[in-house]
Amino acid sequence: KDPRINPMTSVTDVEVTTDLKFATVYVSVLGDDESKQKTMEGLKKSASYARHLLATRLNLRNTPELIYKLDESMEYGANMSKRIDEVIAADAGRRSVDQKDD
Repeated sequence: KDPRINPMTSVTDVEVTTDLKFATVYVSVLGDDESKQKTMEGLKKSASYARHLLATRLNLRNTPELIYKLDESMEYGANMSKRIDEVIAADAGRRSVDQKDD
């Protein structure tokens, strides 16, 4: 276990090439930018160990090389949802003011 890896890290997707030589692992990290950066460093440093663990558990001719990429889609989605809620609340406030004026 690498102390740099944030415990609030999730694998969101994995894409494996057809020849099984590479696997792109998309991870989501809850935290600030520094925490995300440290987590990605820790994952990249431990990639060979994770690959070794995969090799012992999977019966494959080649164990894919792991390439980690930060996935910020969940954070982006949460931010967009928050903005939509704010717009809906502001619109509801304007409508109630308009109805009082009538």
